[in-house]
Amino acid sequence: MEQDWESVFKALQGSSYDRCVFHCNNDVVDHQVCVFQFEGGVTASHTMTAFSNEIYRDIKIHGTKAELVGIMEKKFLEVRPFGGESEQIEFDETNICGGHGGGDNGMMHEIYKEYNGIKSVNVTYLEESIESHKMAFGAETARLMETSVQLK
Repeated sequence: MEQDWESVFKALQGSSYDRCVFHCNNDVVDHQVCVFQFEGGVTASHTMTAFSNEIYRDIKIHGTKAELVGIMEKKFLEVRPFGGESEQIEFDETNICGGHGGGDNGMMHEIYKEYNGIKSVNVTYLEESIESHKMAFGAETARLMETSVQLK
């Protein structure tokens, strides 16, 4: 059912969507920077912010021989070897649509295959995913306690 803007705004008045986010009892993080240190001296940082003129996800990975830089929404991914020629990597545009850049649809497709007896190489099982979940919970604990945490 298609509605005009006036009807939509009228329906929202007085609802929880009519309140200013800064005057609600919502304590969800709106910006956060996390630094992770792994065994062997490897470090990683994750920056998330809700305050941006443009909504996008980017990645920067710096290694000893090259860096990888990308912006998903611009379909830009580039390998930049130190002392060598940069190489742009083409995206398969059919996979970059929908929730999480197509990841939601892809995940459901892989789970469907698994349930139907077709072995998937793209499904991450709990044993493989537990570490990233521990990191996310650790980041939230650090935010709420305003301290560093050590994960075991």
